[in-house]
Amino acid sequence: MNILPMILVLLAGWESVGPSGGEVLAVLQSNQNPDILYALSGFAPTMVISSEDKGGSWVTISNFDSYEAPKEMTMTSDGKMVAVGANHIWVSGDGGMSWSNDYFWDYSFYDVVPHLENENELFAAGRIESSGRITYFHSTDCGSTWDATVLKDSLQSYGLCIAVSASDPDVILVGGYSFEMVWEPYLFRSVDGGGTFTEVTATEMLGENRIHGVGIHPDNPDIMLAGTKSGIYPLD
Repeated sequence: MNILPMILVLLAGWESVGPSGGEVLAVLQSNQNPDILYALSGFAPTMVISSEDKGGSWVTISNFDSYEAPKEMTMTSDGKMVAVGANHIWVSGDGGMSWSNDYFWDYSFYDVVPHLENENELFAAGRIESSGRITYFHSTDCGSTWDATVLKDSLQSYGLCIAVSASDPDVILVGGYSFEMVWEPYLFRSVDGGGTFTEVTATEMLGENRIHGVGIHPDNPDIMLAGTKSGIYPLD
């Protein structure tokens, strides 16, 4: 889950600059124009809201009327917007004004990030519904098809978040959780572009119930962060 701030830092406090009208589900800064921000807000309909002045003002540019609506979004290197939620992948080539929709009956997607240079390459975290496993997904055609790699073979497990190193895209981090008798957080790392993964869950995390967000230092892929309900854990 990659969330950009939509706030202004004022002395020791924070000031809300919008958008308003519902829960903000995701925020995205355009990689084509840093003044442009996008947000997902509300539920049935879920609105796509845009700002062209760094968050000073907002307008609704499209919406999803269905109860199955995106929860996360990203932007490819050539400016296509990609949103994910449940079994769906949505893609927009016109700045969020209109969206195509692909449905995958056995895949659920919880987070998605792009390759920083390859315009149609995407990485996602989620689960295979029929087996309930933490899964890493990879697409080279902007989400039309996906390769799936199971990371945790457990009936009730979810991949919730993913990060790809900006300096070395072979380094990928996937976080989530599994529930059998108790809630357990799980963190997996790949250093070969998703070919293989190693579990890197720290012992300090074992009291937590899940990994909500992950991040990789932009210049040093060996420095990682994992966010849980209770705090942030550095892994270096």
